Amino acid sequence: MRQISDHVWIYPQGEKSERVEPVVGAIITTNQTVLIDCGNCPSHAKAIQRALKERKAPPVSTIIYTHHHWDHTFGSCVFDAEVIACQQCAHELDKMAEIPWGPMWLEHEIRENPLMEKSNQAKLLVVDDWSELRIVKPNRVFSDQMTLNVDGITLQLQWVGGPHASDSITVEVVGQGVLFVADCFYPPPFHLRKPEDMVDWNMLNRLRKESIQWYVHGHGEPLTSDEVLKLCQQAEK
Repeated sequence: MRQISDHVWIYPQGEKSERVEPVVGAIITTNQTVLIDCGNCPSHAKAIQRALKERKAPPVSTIIYTHHHWDHTFGSCVFDAEVIACQQCAHELDKMAEIPWGPMWLEHEIRENPLMEKSNQAKLLVVDDWSELRIVKPNRVFSDQMTLNVDGITLQLQWVGGPHASDSITVEVVGQGVLFVADCFYPPPFHLRKPEDMVDWNMLNRLRKESIQWYVHGHGEPLTSDEVLKLCQQAEK
């Protein structure tokens, strides 16, 4: 775990890109922990649990899904926590819950759609025990925005959509200078990506605020406000 503000920590992305382990956020108060996403499989989520325990963090009370993609949601079955998501995310998870997840289904899908090979091979690599896996649907759903108060800390959830997933949201930790943007400004997933699809720097630029010092995205080091400004300015040239 790495601390980036008084109450905000991150569990960084894994070093092996083929494992598709995203950055997971943790808002830690005296009484509870709120996760921003939850790991890409049960074993990844258990590693996050161990890291929280080492920090003597209180139990995870809430998980906020930034979007429905498997690498951000497959770990939630490990936690006994409330789950919050936007309406579009909840709809996508309803469909995901109907899938008979496991090697047989994934290999069949690869044969039917070779463009899914990279994603499905990653799932086969990271999930050790498919009997553990369960798609956890949200307990609380919002449409455009939601404010969550956690022991005096305010979280502002905002649906933003974007090229990567139409259900993407951001999570601002108000007063802590941190905005979780996850994958919202990334190009679409590989199997949906066209040659002209690129990182949407204009979207990230629109999300900039003077009060934000850290922009935490889903697959890489958190960006400082200066780094975001520089990247957006370079993209305009």
